[in-house]
Amino acid sequence: MPPKPAKVGLIFSLAPNATMEQALSALLAAKVDVERPLDEIGVILGAGRLSQLNKLRKLPMFQSVDVDSTVQIAPPDGPIQ
Repeated sequence: MPPKPAKVGLIFSLAPNATMEQALSALLAAKVDVERPLDEIGVILGAGRLSQLNKLRKLPMFQSVDVDSTVQIAPPDGPIQ
């Protein structure tokens, strides 16, 4: 049995006319792991497979669906890189 594809962090921005409930329902139906709904700013943080990305971007309740990336900043007293 082949291994399951790894999940990546995703950032979902709600469309102006969408509700948080609609968006959460759509993500659960798509089997996306919802990590943190941020209702105040209309954003949902979650995790899903890259193979789902195009399908998720076509859902009308999202203005954008982006892959989350990690940024590491050196400490203030660290050497310049």
